[in-house]
Formats: sequence, structure tokens, C-alpha cells
Amino acid sequence: MQYLEIVLILGLLSVVIILAWRVFRYRLYNRPLPPIQHRMMVAIRRRAAGIARFLEMESEKQDQLLDDLQKQMWALHARWQDFGEYAGGFSGFEMGLPSGGEDDWSILAMYDLESDSVFSKCKAVLEDERYTLLRNHFDIRLIKGEDIDDPSIRITELF
Repeated sequence: MQYLEIVLILGLLSVVIILAWRVFRYRLYNRPLPPIQHRMMVAIRRRAAGIARFLEMESEKQDQLLDDLQKQMWALHARWQDFGEYAGGFSGFEMGLPSGGEDDWSILAMYDLESDSVFSKCKAVLEDERYTLLRNHFDIRLIKGEDIDDPSIRITELF
């Protein structure tokens, strides 16, 4: 009889431990997210000078340049994600953005930030010398978002 009692106690103890672990994980991963304080939009388009330099290169150097630009773009994206969460975006004509001219913004991305000071840090990261090649080939603009519910935003600004 003692053997059966020990097995039963161990079974109940394991059930309690499993339930406690599940409650702990549920509370850990299902915390309410803090409200979005600020949004930053990143708009990217090609520079005419960058396109001209690219077209003058040999194909091997073009491939190397594209690889370097891609690596720098991912590194910049990762740095911005250190400051805020990537909220989504659009790139290319497949998503409805115009393409072809230097006046066309080809990539739009949004990040949720905690404060204005974080926006300033994102701008400082963009101006870092590590991203000079990227800035030489692309026009990258960081735009601080506005609260669309703010009544001071007027549609008449579009006219």
C-alpha cells in the first residue's frame, strides 16, 4: 500500500508542478504591451548619383555592392529594432509603391518607439559612419509620427 501512496503523491506533485509552470509561462508571455507612444516612419529611395555609379561598375563589383548594401540595411534595421519594435512596412512596386524614378520612395517601414529621445537615437544611428555607403546610394528619411486623433492635424494641408 505504501508503494501506491508514494506513486500517487508523486503523480499529484508532478501535476501541480506542471500547472504552476504553465501559469508562470502564461503570465510571462501574455503581459499587456505598453501603449505605443511614438511611431517612426522610414522612407527610402534611390539617389541618382548612386544609380549612375552603380551602372558604371563591372558586374562583379555590382554584385559585391548589392551584397554590401543588403548587409548594411539589415544591420541598420537590427540597430533600430534595439530601440523599438518593427511595426511593418511596404517595399517595391508589387506592394503598390511607384518605382523607377529617383523621386519614387521604394521602401516605407514603421517602428514603434517609446519616446522622443529614442527617435533621436535612431537618427544618430543612421548618421553613424558605418552606414556611409548606404547613405551614399539611398536617400533615407526618418519621420516622427503624429497622433492622427489630434484635432490640430488638418486635411487642408494637402491642398
